[in-house]
Amino acid sequence: MKKLYILLSAVLLLAGSSCSDWLDVRPSDTLTQDELFAEGDGYRVTLNGVYRQMSETSLYGSALTWGYLDAAAQMYSSWYLGTNTLYDKFASFEYTDSKVEDVIDGIWSKMYNSIANCNNLLAQIEEAPASKFRGGEEERQLIKGEALALRAFLHLDILRLFAPAPVKDDGKDYIPYVDTYPCTFKEYSSNREVLDRIIADLQAAKELVKPFDTAEEHAYWMTTNARIENFEGSGVGNPPSDIFFTYRGYRMNYYAICAALARAYNYAGPYDAENYKRAFDETQPVIDGAYEGNSYFTFTYPSTGNTRLYHDVIFCLSNQKTVTNYSDATADNTKFYINDASYLFDDQSDVRYAVLLNTTSYNVLSLKYSDESNSYCADLLPVLRLSEMYYIRAEYYHTIGDNVKAADEIDVVREGRNCSKGKYSQVIASDPEGWFGPEIVKEANREFVGEGQLFYYYKRLGIDPDYVYDANFVFPLPDSESAI
Repeated sequence: MKKLYILLSAVLLLAGSSCSDWLDVRPSDTLTQDELFAEGDGYRVTLNGVYRQMSETSLYGSALTWGYLDAAAQMYSSWYLGTNTLYDKFASFEYTDSKVEDVIDGIWSKMYNSIANCNNLLAQIEEAPASKFRGGEEERQLIKGEALALRAFLHLDILRLFAPAPVKDDGKDYIPYVDTYPCTFKEYSSNREVLDRIIADLQAAKELVKPFDTAEEHAYWMTTNARIENFEGSGVGNPPSDIFFTYRGYRMNYYAICAALARAYNYAGPYDAENYKRAFDETQPVIDGAYEGNSYFTFTYPSTGNTRLYHDVIFCLSNQKTVTNYSDATADNTKFYINDASYLFDDQSDVRYAVLLNTTSYNVLSLKYSDESNSYCADLLPVLRLSEMYYIRAEYYHTIGDNVKAADEIDVVREGRNCSKGKYSQVIASDPEGWFGPEIVKEANREFVGEGQLFYYYKRLGIDPDYVYDANFVFPLPDSESAI
């Protein structure tokens, strides 16, 4: 995938509760803000720049996917992470180590920098006339919706990283919800307050992009052939004449926003049981999304080169060096051997085991980021997938005491991964109240190898990984923030 990116010109420096300090690092060949937003294309460029920053190795390009989060979630065997490597330190929750602190501080600052650029874009677009944009008011609303959604999405992950999960919420204020540009002062808010703001932004964003993304003339753009494969060899559909709308289906579109809302409501479940039902409802448009009777997101047996299982990816980012970066991370004494793989995968026919792991060796490695033979997904970084929607649906059913339907929802994923159906009848019978948490964590462990999501499942459900006592899934605030 070829994507358009820019180098953003502002770096946010958070100091204490103040966010008024800005540093202009504009190189000689970039534009001033006034120049950038003089034409409608500047809004496009700025939005693409946010996606690019999110894709960097310090964020979703490594640290928050196959790198440090998966290490902390005990995805990998600690024996082979290397002595005193950053992966080893994250696996041991050594958050006070100076090098680990630098990584965590970088995550915080870059995520808030991306938020700041969203806020700048939103501030500029609010007053911009529709005539500035090639697509008129429709495009203006679309860009505004994407920026709102990305702002909310980033805040959700900051909350999931730097604050206790709702199930262990102590009522304290943990992070600021930054929604202005420039920001002169921002009070910190509680988990619940931040989640309310996240959900409100996502709801607003959903309504802004829905008319465009669900329009009949754009329906084909959400298919796998369009959103990932760029219409290659299709002979059908209506490819966009404007390059900005190419790969519309992998961005923060209507279906991705619904999926993000489902994740946010599910995370907020402990505050209000109705949130589990709200999360369930947000999964429905994703599951129902289809073109001429063919679902947008499907479970497909992985072929050669499709190690990312891209048919069921709802939202993704792109880093052209993904395969190289993954390879380089294991070039020395670090090996990402999957922890207890033979025990973890309970069905040997599971494609996540039989196809996506090198099971020919005693030490099992994931093949997810090792293959670039398929140009469609060599750079792809999965962020939201269809399987998560079914896990959210399962959790809703479990909360209302319908374990049969909960198991059925999980089985949709298991069947999609070539597993036999019906595993959970005995599990449920033996422990109808307590089965769900441990079992859904195992499912997440199988499903999200290299994607950083297992960390959040342990944290959200208040479960420690096997052989780990007092796991610490709350990142400390940067030193500049700790006095607040």
